[in-house]
Amino acid sequence: MYMKLSEVLSFRRNHTSLKDAVKTYISACHAEGKTERTFQAYSETLNQLLDVAKSAGFPTRLSGFRSEHVYAFMDATRMRGVSSGTQHRRFRETRAFFSWCERMAYTLDHPFKGISNVRTGTKVIKPFTKSDIDLPPKN
Repeated sequence: MYMKLSEVLSFRRNHTSLKDAVKTYISACHAEGKTERTFQAYSETLNQLLDVAKSAGFPTRLSGFRSEHVYAFMDATRMRGVSSGTQHRRFRETRAFFSWCERMAYTLDHPFKGISNVRTGTKVIKPFTKSDIDLPPKN
């Protein structure tokens, strides 16, 4: 028995677990040639997502993941005491995962839509002045 593409996609959306989608995404990142550091960072962030999902009782199906779960994950990340820069990165990496899930038709709804990223401190970089540039090098 053959299924129509629309039936396959519907089945995928309704039956894929968060854990299986994370596993597939991590494999895809590796296959797409992401750098080792990027691969490690995504793996770490998404494994933390799975840990929080399990301990907080999030839905096991990817299709059940909603904006309230995003906020709960971000709050759990903040409660670990990490910097706002790390929180910002975790948000971006998790959002990238859900964007991929949407592109691959694992989900129709992107739970990050409309959610703002964590604010980070502003770094003001002072530009060199002409006098800084004209100084002779120190020996």
